[in-house]
Amino acid sequence: MRREVSLVAAGTALLALASCAYRPPPSYLAPPPPAALPTPPAGRLSDRQFVDSAAASGMSEVELGRLALSRAAAPAVRSFARRMIDDHGRLNAELTAVARRLDLPPAPG
Repeated sequence: MRREVSLVAAGTALLALASCAYRPPPSYLAPPPPAALPTPPAGRLSDRQFVDSAAASGMSEVELGRLALSRAAAPAVRSFARRMIDDHGRLNAELTAVARRLDLPPAPG
């Protein structure tokens, strides 16, 4: 019994020492921070920033859906990919129409 307790204590000590030795990877291995959009004084997005950000996100969702559709084998994944393409494609068209009415067409991207 005493030997088992000693082994557990030694193992715990080794784990504690190993966790103290952890060093985060150097900054050059970390992904770059996302490009920050300049924000208006109150910390809110301007209309232009919102339109550009929403348009870029929507186009990314459509492209990722197409990628998933072309590579997925599972029917559930393919179904979800089709839904992403359809839903975000429709939302992108609606955003473009509203933005044009407000004279803020999305930047080509």
